[in-house]
Amino acid sequence: MRKSGFTLTLLLTFLFMSGAFAQITDTLKVYFEINSCSIKGGDLNSLNQLLEKPNLRDIKIFAYTDFLGSFEYNQQLSEQRAKSVSDFLVAKGISRSEILESRGMGIHRFSSYENRRNQNDRGIREHRVVELIYTCDSGVEAKAVEITPVEEKTIPVITTAPEDEPVIIDLKTIKETDLVEGNNIVLKNIIFEGGTPTFKPESDEALEDLLNIMREYPNLKIEIQGHICCESTNGPDGYDYVNDNNKLSENRARAVYEYLRDNGIETSRMTYRGFGSRYKLYPLERTSYEQSQNRRVEIRITGK
Repeated sequence: MRKSGFTLTLLLTFLFMSGAFAQITDTLKVYFEINSCSIKGGDLNSLNQLLEKPNLRDIKIFAYTDFLGSFEYNQQLSEQRAKSVSDFLVAKGISRSEILESRGMGIHRFSSYENRRNQNDRGIREHRVVELIYTCDSGVEAKAVEITPVEEKTIPVITTAPEDEPVIIDLKTIKETDLVEGNNIVLKNIIFEGGTPTFKPESDEALEDLLNIMREYPNLKIEIQGHICCESTNGPDGYDYVNDNNKLSENRARAVYEYLRDNGIETSRMTYRGFGSRYKLYPLERTSYEQSQNRRVEIRITGK
C-alpha cells in the first residue's frame, strides 16, 4: 500500500509540474440580422477574442432563427448560420476536428410574435442567434497536490451524495427523514411558459404537493432557488418577457414563494433566490432533456 501511495504522489506531482491547466466550458452567442447569415461588427470581435483563448477545443455550434418566415425557410437559414460560424473558425485556423457538432436548429423554441420585447423589431433579435459552446484552458496553472502515503486500511465506500448535489425526490412520497437541513430537493414537474415566470397548468399538482408538505411540517423553513438553462454560466440571468428584466430565475423562484404565501404559508418560513445558469446539472446542454433538467426550481431546507 505504501508503494501505491508513493507512486500516486509522483504521478500527480509530475502532471502538475508539466504545466497542466484547469479547463472551463462556456458559451458564446453570435447574433444576426433578419434573413442574414453574415457575421458583423461586435460579433466578429467576439469571435476573434474567442480565438485567443488557450487550447480552444470541443466546439459545438447550435444556430437558431426567430419566428419570421416558414418552418422550411428557417431550418435552412439556421443551417447557413451554423455553417457561417464554423467556416469562420476554420478560416482562422481552428481544425474541423475540434468542431464536434454544427447544427441548424430552426426556429428558437421561445420565438413567437407574442414574445417580442422590442416593438421596433419585426422579429426577436435574441432568437436570431448561434450558441457556440466550447472548452478551453483557464490560463491558471493547477497547483501541485501532495498526497501522503497511508498504511493499508479498509477504505469506506461513500454512498451519500455530495453536500451541494440536489436530491431528486417525489413530493408525494417524501418522508420526514428527507427533510434534512442543508438538503436541496428538486421540485419536479413545476413547469413555466417559455421566457416567463408563469406556471403551466401541468404544474398545479406539484405546487399543491409542496403546499401540503409545508402544511404537514409547520416548522419547516425553506429557501426557494430558481435555475435556468441556455445561458453562459457566468452570464446574466435570463430575460423575463413578462416583467421586462433579466431576473428570470429569481422571478420563477418568487412565483413559487408567492403561491405558497397566497395559500397561507407564513413568509417568515420562506426566502427565494435566483441563480441564473451558474449551477447547471448538465454544463454542455447537449439535448432538450439536459436543458429541461437545468431549467428547474429547487428548495433548500434551512430549518426544521
